[in-house]
Amino acid sequence: MCTMKRINLNGAWPILIFVILFLILPFSTLPGLFDVVFVVLVGIALAIAALIVVALVTSRQQRSP
Repeated sequence: MCTMKRINLNGAWPILIFVILFLILPFSTLPGLFDVVFVVLVGIALAIAALIVVALVTSRQQRSP
């Protein structure tokens, strides 16, 4: 079985991802920055998806005996 490195999902840093998302979003209204902001937002969405998967895997590992 593969052992995962322990990732601490507690604390304020997961909330910071959403704060950064809403701080970056208004920059898309500036001329020429829409594509750059879109790429950054996709990266943030992938980070959120990865955190969800890690949380599900770790909770499943803790439940199994």
